[in-house]
Amino acid sequence: MKTLQKLILPFLVGLFILIVYLFYFDTKDDLGKFSSFDPNNSASKEIRVKLLKDRGIDKAGAEAIYYVIDAENKVMMIFGPSPDKLPEGFDNADIITLLGHLSGNGFHAHSVKIE
Repeated sequence: MKTLQKLILPFLVGLFILIVYLFYFDTKDDLGKFSSFDPNNSASKEIRVKLLKDRGIDKAGAEAIYYVIDAENKVMMIFGPSPDKLPEGFDNADIITLLGHLSGNGFHAHSVKIE
């Protein structure tokens, strides 16, 4: 019984360290899902997606317009940010991280990061 009591505390400490690692330090390499966004909420959240370069990138207007695909293979039209605020090498990027929210017929991005 005493050996069992001596093993409980190290087990709990190890479990705590594992939980902290999995939820805090572990980097997400998976693509995000647009289904996790609430269309009625305009709060900005990050999402990691794959850029669909074959659909083209329209930089002619006030906002860049391009297409991405998420983890559920949902293709989404992205509006923004302005073409001058796109990061260097955006046209050749595969995976990007968007900060924005769902809007009527697409996703309104406030900023873009290249992975």
